[in-house]
Amino acid sequence: MNGQWLIANCQLSMNNQYTNTPIHQYTNTPIHQYTNLSVSQSLSLSISQSLNLSISQSPLPPMPQMTAADVIAFVQLLREHHLEVIIDGGWAVDALLGRQTRVHSDLDIALNHQDVPLIRALLEEHGYKDVPRDDSWECNFVMGDDEGHLIDFHSCTFDADGNNIFGVPYPYASLQGIGSINGFPVRCVPADWLVQFHTGYKLDEGDYQDVKALCQQFGLEIPADYATFVQNDVSNTEMTP
Repeated sequence: MNGQWLIANCQLSMNNQYTNTPIHQYTNTPIHQYTNLSVSQSLSLSISQSLNLSISQSPLPPMPQMTAADVIAFVQLLREHHLEVIIDGGWAVDALLGRQTRVHSDLDIALNHQDVPLIRALLEEHGYKDVPRDDSWECNFVMGDDEGHLIDFHSCTFDADGNNIFGVPYPYASLQGIGSINGFPVRCVPADWLVQFHTGYKLDEGDYQDVKALCQQFGLEIPADYATFVQNDVSNTEMTP
């Protein structure tokens, strides 16, 4: 409820000599200076100070972030239960590069759809719950906890011949990479597939930096989708003395 509304309503009961006094003249003044005020005036000031105090003391929710330690702890937890996932997204880029290049707000994972109930249960035991999204479905959803950790699930099912028969349409070969996070080995999407996955949508500078780093390290060609970014890169380099 708006503090100004409460104050205004309480001040309606003041006598006439105060009703036209600007409200800001009271909100920042110590209440002991108004010991001769009426009960309604004192109540108004008390409400104002209480609301200001509660607002200033309300903790902000943590910013979403998955650190290297968070990712390693998650993978270790799964391996203790004989479960494996494939790292995708930004952390897959850094796992392939062998170094962290930026802060990551979440962890993208690809996994066998049959493992979803087990991994979901493990995370729920550790305080995770579903994060509402308009595009969530059984093969793509996000779970998070109160500490700002977010894990984005992408599940699918392959038949005996390696054909994707259900879920997020990953090609089998796109889930066969190996990388490391702080020296800890993880399965991840290979570099060539990650570069492909970074095309076909509205791109930003972060996408370009990811693709550029992968292409430089693995000798890959930067896709034509990034022509404008490459040109800007060249122009900036030429302008640098």
